Amino acid sequence: MIVLFVRQKYFRGDFMKKFIIMFLHNTYLIIIIIIIMLKCNNPSTPPPPNPPPEQHNRMLVDEALRYMNFTDEWWGRKTKYPGYRSGQCSGNCLCYQFKKDSPNDEYYGVAYSFGNKDTPEDFFNKISSALNPQNNVDCKWGKYKAYKPGLHSDEYWYYRNNITSWVDSLKKWAGIDCSGLVQRCAYAAKPGSAIDIPYIGGFNEFGGELSISQLKNRTTVINHNNWNEIWNGDIVFYPSHVVIISDKGTSQDDAYVIHSCGAFGFRERSVRCDRFLRLVNTLGNNFEIRRFNW
Repeated sequence: MIVLFVRQKYFRGDFMKKFIIMFLHNTYLIIIIIIIMLKCNNPSTPPPPNPPPEQHNRMLVDEALRYMNFTDEWWGRKTKYPGYRSGQCSGNCLCYQFKKDSPNDEYYGVAYSFGNKDTPEDFFNKISSALNPQNNVDCKWGKYKAYKPGLHSDEYWYYRNNITSWVDSLKKWAGIDCSGLVQRCAYAAKPGSAIDIPYIGGFNEFGGELSISQLKNRTTVINHNNWNEIWNGDIVFYPSHVVIISDKGTSQDDAYVIHSCGAFGFRERSVRCDRFLRLVNTLGNNFEIRRFNW
Protein backbone atom coordinates (compact mmCIF):
# COMPACT_ATOMS: atom_id res chain seq x y z
CA MET A 1 0.00 0.00 0.00
CA ILE A 2 2.78 2.42 0.90
CA VAL A 3 4.65 1.79 -2.39
CA LEU A 4 1.49 2.26 -4.39
CA PHE A 5 0.74 5.50 -2.54
CA VAL A 6 4.23 6.87 -3.29
CA ARG A 7 3.92 5.99 -6.97
CA GLN A 8 0.56 7.71 -7.18
CA LYS A 9 1.70 10.70 -5.17
CA TYR A 10 5.07 11.50 -6.77
CA PHE A 11 5.04 9.96 -10.19
CA ARG A 12 1.74 11.12 -11.55
CA GLY A 13 1.81 13.12 -14.81
CA ASP A 14 1.44 16.65 -13.38
CA PHE A 15 4.36 16.23 -11.05
CA MET A 16 6.67 14.96 -13.83
CA LYS A 17 5.81 17.94 -15.99
CA LYS A 18 6.62 20.35 -13.17
CA PHE A 19 9.82 18.47 -12.40
CA ILE A 20 10.99 18.60 -16.02
CA ILE A 21 10.14 22.30 -16.32
CA MET A 22 11.97 23.09 -13.09
CA PHE A 23 15.00 21.04 -14.17
CA LEU A 24 15.24 22.78 -17.52
CA HIS A 25 14.77 26.17 -15.92
CA ASN A 26 17.54 25.58 -13.38
CA THR A 27 19.84 24.17 -16.04
CA TYR A 28 19.28 27.27 -18.16
CA LEU A 29 20.13 29.52 -15.20
CA ILE A 30 23.32 27.56 -14.52
CA ILE A 31 24.41 27.93 -18.16
CA ILE A 32 23.74 31.69 -18.06
CA ILE A 33 25.80 32.03 -14.87
CA ILE A 34 28.70 30.09 -16.40
CA ILE A 35 28.67 32.29 -19.52
CA ILE A 36 28.68 35.46 -17.40
CA MET A 37 31.62 34.19 -15.35
CA LEU A 38 33.59 33.32 -18.48
CA LYS A 39 32.91 36.74 -19.93
CA CYS A 40 34.11 38.44 -16.75
CA ASN A 41 37.30 36.43 -16.59
CA ASN A 42 38.01 36.77 -20.32
CA PRO A 43 36.73 40.15 -21.42
CA SER A 44 36.08 40.43 -25.12
CA THR A 45 38.41 43.36 -25.82
CA PRO A 46 39.99 44.04 -29.19
CA PRO A 47 43.66 43.08 -29.61
CA PRO A 48 46.15 45.84 -28.81
CA PRO A 49 47.14 47.95 -31.79
CA ASN A 50 50.57 47.67 -33.37
CA PRO A 51 53.17 49.77 -31.55
CA PRO A 52 53.71 53.19 -33.14
CA PRO A 53 56.75 53.64 -35.41
CA GLU A 54 58.61 55.61 -32.76
CA GLN A 55 58.43 52.62 -30.42
CA HIS A 56 59.92 50.37 -33.10
CA ASN A 57 62.73 52.89 -33.45
CA ARG A 58 63.40 52.69 -29.72
CA MET A 59 63.45 48.89 -29.90
CA LEU A 60 65.97 49.12 -32.74
CA VAL A 61 68.29 51.25 -30.56
CA ASP A 62 67.88 48.85 -27.62
CA GLU A 63 69.02 45.99 -29.83
CA ALA A 64 72.02 47.97 -31.07
CA LEU A 65 73.05 48.57 -27.46
CA ARG A 66 73.34 44.80 -26.95
CA TYR A 67 76.00 44.65 -29.66
CA MET A 68 77.83 47.68 -28.33
CA ASN A 69 77.81 46.46 -24.72
CA PHE A 70 79.38 43.09 -25.48
CA THR A 71 82.25 42.92 -22.97
CA ASP A 72 83.67 39.40 -23.16
CA GLU A 73 87.36 39.30 -23.98
CA TRP A 74 88.43 38.79 -27.57
CA TRP A 75 91.55 39.46 -29.60
CA GLY A 76 91.66 41.50 -32.79
CA ARG A 77 94.48 42.44 -35.16
CA LYS A 78 96.44 45.61 -35.58
CA THR A 79 97.26 44.54 -39.12
CA LYS A 80 95.81 42.31 -41.83
CA TYR A 81 96.98 38.83 -42.62
CA PRO A 82 100.36 38.97 -44.39
CA GLY A 83 99.60 37.74 -47.88
CA TYR A 84 96.00 37.05 -46.79
CA ARG A 85 97.00 33.66 -45.41
CA SER A 86 93.95 32.12 -43.83
CA GLY A 87 94.38 30.65 -40.38
CA GLN A 88 97.87 31.96 -39.61
CA CYS A 89 99.36 35.02 -38.00
CA SER A 90 103.08 35.59 -37.98
CA GLY A 91 105.68 38.26 -38.53
CA ASN A 92 104.14 41.72 -38.41
CA CYS A 93 100.61 40.50 -37.71
CA LEU A 94 100.21 42.13 -34.31
CA CYS A 95 97.21 41.64 -32.07
CA TYR A 96 95.18 43.83 -29.78
CA GLN A 97 93.16 42.71 -26.80
CA PHE A 98 89.55 43.92 -26.66
CA LYS A 99 88.65 43.68 -23.01
CA LYS A 100 86.97 45.73 -20.31
CA ASP A 101 89.52 45.70 -17.50
CA SER A 102 88.12 48.44 -15.27
CA PRO A 103 85.11 50.75 -14.97
CA ASN A 104 87.09 53.47 -16.80
CA ASP A 105 87.60 51.34 -19.92
CA GLU A 106 85.19 51.71 -22.78
CA TYR A 107 83.06 48.90 -24.12
CA TYR A 108 84.45 47.42 -27.28
CA GLY A 109 81.43 45.53 -28.53
CA VAL A 110 81.10 42.77 -31.11
CA ALA A 111 83.90 42.77 -33.68
CA TYR A 112 83.51 44.51 -37.02
CA SER A 113 83.76 41.78 -39.65
CA PHE A 114 83.02 42.49 -43.29
CA GLY A 115 80.30 40.23 -44.66
CA ASN A 116 79.33 38.68 -41.31
CA LYS A 117 75.97 39.05 -39.57
CA ASP A 118 76.56 37.48 -36.14
CA THR A 119 74.35 38.30 -33.16
CA PRO A 120 76.15 38.85 -29.83
CA GLU A 121 75.26 35.25 -28.93
CA ASP A 122 76.57 33.94 -32.26
CA PHE A 123 79.77 35.92 -31.82
CA PHE A 124 80.32 34.67 -28.28
CA ASN A 125 79.68 31.05 -29.24
CA LYS A 126 82.00 31.26 -32.23
CA ILE A 127 84.97 32.77 -30.45
CA SER A 128 84.45 30.65 -27.32
CA SER A 129 84.36 27.38 -29.27
CA ALA A 130 87.36 28.46 -31.33
CA LEU A 131 89.70 29.18 -28.44
CA ASN A 132 92.53 26.74 -27.93
CA PRO A 133 94.12 27.25 -24.47
CA GLN A 134 97.02 24.96 -25.41
CA ASN A 135 98.24 27.39 -28.04
CA ASN A 136 99.90 30.37 -26.38
CA VAL A 137 101.65 32.11 -29.26
CA ASP A 138 102.96 35.62 -28.69
CA CYS A 139 99.79 37.60 -29.34
CA LYS A 140 97.23 34.84 -28.75
CA TRP A 141 95.84 35.27 -32.28
CA GLY A 142 96.72 31.67 -32.91
CA LYS A 143 94.23 30.65 -30.19
CA TYR A 144 91.40 31.15 -32.64
CA LYS A 145 91.40 27.95 -34.61
CA ALA A 146 87.98 27.83 -36.26
CA TYR A 147 86.65 31.38 -36.13
CA LYS A 148 88.61 34.62 -35.98
CA PRO A 149 87.07 38.02 -35.18
CA GLY A 150 87.38 40.86 -37.65
CA LEU A 151 87.55 40.27 -41.41
CA HIS A 152 88.81 43.25 -43.45
CA SER A 153 86.91 44.23 -46.59
CA ASP A 154 89.88 43.76 -48.91
CA GLU A 155 90.48 40.33 -47.42
CA TYR A 156 86.84 39.52 -48.17
CA TRP A 157 87.28 40.44 -51.82
CA TYR A 158 90.58 38.60 -52.00
CA TYR A 159 88.89 35.42 -50.81
CA ARG A 160 85.98 35.91 -53.15
CA ASN A 161 88.12 36.58 -56.24
CA ASN A 162 90.98 34.16 -55.64
CA ILE A 163 89.77 31.19 -53.59
CA THR A 164 87.39 28.64 -55.06
CA SER A 165 85.88 27.84 -51.68
CA TRP A 166 85.60 31.51 -50.71
CA VAL A 167 82.30 31.03 -48.87
CA ASP A 168 83.88 28.42 -46.59
CA SER A 169 86.81 30.75 -45.97
CA LEU A 170 84.52 33.60 -44.98
CA LYS A 171 82.60 31.39 -42.58
CA LYS A 172 85.77 31.07 -40.51
CA TRP A 173 85.30 34.62 -39.30
CA ALA A 174 83.13 36.13 -36.58
CA GLY A 175 81.53 39.53 -36.10
CA ILE A 176 79.16 41.87 -37.92
CA ASP A 177 79.45 44.64 -40.48
CA CYS A 178 77.65 48.00 -40.64
CA SER A 179 74.72 46.95 -42.83
CA GLY A 180 74.43 43.68 -40.91
CA LEU A 181 74.05 45.56 -37.63
CA VAL A 182 71.25 47.74 -39.02
CA GLN A 183 69.57 44.72 -40.58
CA ARG A 184 69.73 42.66 -37.38
CA CYS A 185 68.48 45.50 -35.19
CA ALA A 186 65.60 46.33 -37.53
CA TYR A 187 64.60 42.68 -37.69
CA ALA A 188 64.63 42.45 -33.87
CA ALA A 189 62.49 45.60 -33.63
CA LYS A 190 59.78 44.16 -35.85
CA PRO A 191 60.26 40.63 -37.21
CA GLY A 192 58.03 39.68 -40.08
CA SER A 193 57.60 43.28 -41.27
CA ALA A 194 58.83 44.92 -44.46
CA ILE A 195 62.25 44.73 -42.82
CA ASP A 196 62.16 40.96 -43.07
CA ILE A 197 64.50 39.55 -45.65
CA PRO A 198 63.52 37.25 -48.49
CA TYR A 199 66.76 35.39 -48.01
CA ILE A 200 67.72 31.84 -48.74
CA GLY A 201 69.16 30.29 -45.61
CA GLY A 202 70.22 32.11 -42.48
CA PHE A 203 71.60 35.61 -42.01
CA ASN A 204 75.13 34.29 -42.13
CA GLU A 205 74.58 32.27 -45.27
CA PHE A 206 76.13 34.49 -47.90
CA GLY A 207 73.43 35.87 -50.13
CA GLY A 208 71.10 36.28 -47.14
CA GLU A 209 72.17 39.79 -46.18
CA LEU A 210 70.77 43.07 -47.47
CA SER A 211 73.06 45.62 -49.06
CA ILE A 212 72.97 49.27 -48.05
CA SER A 213 70.91 50.09 -51.15
CA GLN A 214 68.44 47.28 -50.36
CA LEU A 215 68.07 48.60 -46.82
CA LYS A 216 67.33 52.06 -48.24
CA ASN A 217 64.45 50.61 -50.26
CA ARG A 218 62.74 49.80 -46.96
CA THR A 219 63.03 53.33 -45.58
CA THR A 220 61.72 56.87 -46.10
CA VAL A 221 63.86 60.01 -46.25
CA ILE A 222 63.64 62.36 -43.26
CA ASN A 223 64.44 66.05 -43.61
CA HIS A 224 67.56 66.44 -41.47
CA ASN A 225 67.64 70.19 -42.03
CA ASN A 226 64.88 70.28 -39.41
CA TRP A 227 66.51 68.32 -36.60
CA ASN A 228 63.26 68.23 -34.62
CA GLU A 229 61.95 65.71 -37.13
CA ILE A 230 64.73 63.24 -36.32
CA TRP A 231 64.02 60.31 -33.99
CA ASN A 232 66.35 58.05 -32.08
CA GLY A 233 66.56 54.91 -34.20
CA ASP A 234 66.64 56.74 -37.53
CA ILE A 235 69.34 55.55 -39.91
CA VAL A 236 72.15 57.62 -41.46
CA PHE A 237 73.11 56.37 -44.92
CA TYR A 238 76.47 57.17 -46.47
CA PRO A 239 77.41 55.72 -49.88
CA SER A 240 79.59 53.09 -48.18
CA HIS A 241 78.51 53.15 -44.55
CA VAL A 242 75.32 53.06 -42.48
CA VAL A 243 74.79 53.96 -38.81
CA ILE A 244 72.01 54.17 -36.20
CA ILE A 245 71.18 57.41 -34.39
CA SER A 246 71.14 56.37 -30.75
CA ASP A 247 70.78 59.83 -29.17
CA LYS A 248 69.66 62.63 -31.46
CA GLY A 249 70.45 65.36 -28.91
CA THR A 250 69.30 68.83 -29.90
CA SER A 251 71.27 69.07 -33.15
CA GLN A 252 73.96 67.32 -35.18
CA ASP A 253 76.52 68.87 -32.84
CA ASP A 254 75.54 66.77 -29.83
CA ALA A 255 74.02 63.70 -31.50
CA TYR A 256 75.46 60.20 -31.07
CA VAL A 257 75.34 57.12 -33.28
CA ILE A 258 75.98 53.38 -32.91
CA HIS A 259 77.67 51.61 -35.80
CA SER A 260 79.85 48.66 -36.67
CA CYS A 261 83.01 50.54 -37.42
CA GLY A 262 85.78 49.31 -39.70
CA ALA A 263 87.47 52.56 -40.67
CA PHE A 264 88.74 54.33 -37.56
CA GLY A 265 91.81 52.25 -36.73
CA PHE A 266 92.40 48.84 -35.17
CA ARG A 267 91.34 49.89 -31.65
CA GLU A 268 87.88 50.77 -32.93
CA ARG A 269 87.06 47.91 -35.28
CA SER A 270 83.90 46.93 -33.43
CA VAL A 271 80.32 47.97 -32.69
CA ARG A 272 80.75 51.25 -30.88
CA CYS A 273 79.23 54.64 -30.10
CA ASP A 274 80.57 57.81 -31.76
CA ARG A 275 79.62 61.42 -32.06
CA PHE A 276 77.68 62.11 -35.22
CA LEU A 277 80.04 64.99 -36.02
CA ARG A 278 82.96 62.57 -36.10
CA LEU A 279 81.36 60.76 -39.01
CA VAL A 280 80.62 64.05 -40.77
CA ASN A 281 84.22 65.20 -40.29
CA THR A 282 85.54 61.85 -41.56
CA LEU A 283 83.05 60.87 -44.26
CA GLY A 284 81.66 64.28 -45.27
CA ASN A 285 78.17 65.66 -45.68
CA ASN A 286 77.05 63.29 -48.41
CA PHE A 287 74.51 61.45 -46.27
CA GLU A 288 70.80 60.87 -45.93
CA ILE A 289 68.80 60.25 -42.77
CA ARG A 290 66.04 57.74 -43.32
CA ARG A 291 63.43 55.87 -41.25
CA PHE A 292 62.26 52.30 -41.66
CA ASN A 293 58.77 51.82 -43.03
CA TRP A 294 57.39 50.04 -40.00
